[in-house]
Amino acid sequence: SGLGGSGNLPGSNGSPGSGGGIFSKDDNSPFGQDSTITNSTIAFNQNGIAPVPDSFFAMVAAGVHHDSSGGSLTLNHTTITGNSGIDGAFATGAGLSGNGLILSNTILHGNTTGGLPNDLENDHTITGNCLIGTSAGVRTNPGGFTVLTTDPLLGSPANNGGPTQTLLPQANSPVIDAGTSSALATDQRGFSRPIGPLPDLGAVEHQGQFVNTLADENNTNPSALSLREAIANASNSPAPDNIITFDPAIFAGPNPTIAFTNGEIAVPDFSTVHLDASLLSSNVH
Repeated sequence: SGLGGSGNLPGSNGSPGSGGGIFSKDDNSPFGQDSTITNSTIAFNQNGIAPVPDSFFAMVAAGVHHDSSGGSLTLNHTTITGNSGIDGAFATGAGLSGNGLILSNTILHGNTTGGLPNDLENDHTITGNCLIGTSAGVRTNPGGFTVLTTDPLLGSPANNGGPTQTLLPQANSPVIDAGTSSALATDQRGFSRPIGPLPDLGAVEHQGQFVNTLADENNTNPSALSLREAIANASNSPAPDNIITFDPAIFAGPNPTIAFTNGEIAVPDFSTVHLDASLLSSNVH
């Protein structure tokens, strides 16, 4: 199964062969056929189930497998996570495998074979920043894009808006604003993208305001969001964009302090702003 948008949501999809979530093949095209997956989540699928649990065809990609005679499979703003395959001699790429793989703004993490991390198999080309937990094969990265390997810190499947459940990046997720500029104006749910200076990696754009500096600055540092800027953004935004959270790494220590050197912060009339300090272990003054 996969999670919504152009994809599906977590469930119990399984395959005795390749591609528990999606199996892409172009047998009828002598030159191959290009395919694209955009704004989609493919999660919690299985392969290697009965009736052929230990054959070559049972072991390839519980998430997505692309079998092409020459065509490519492009994944843009896609999240592939939580897919699992059984272990065996031919086990490869529980999250993604195949040929002609092109990735941009995509998350591949938390996919396993026999309980061990196994996100991506085979050669692949990077055309935008990505998060890939584990990978094999030759990587081509002509633009020198950033490939993160850390935990993306995604939430559990939930109704976060849109037609299906989704996996929302947590407020301190490294995928927030970590993407490469793209033409997509919305995420999997149809919500605006980007919210910050750059889009988030994966299928879902975090809609809240994440304060990551103690400085009282106003549009002077594009990589930082001050409380002043967050309140201005939130006061002009509907829920969930009007929720402000705080980076626990920046606000560590007994008394993290924001000094309002640029004067008081005013919230416009008839605006609603929510401040959420649940990520912090101490008070903000």
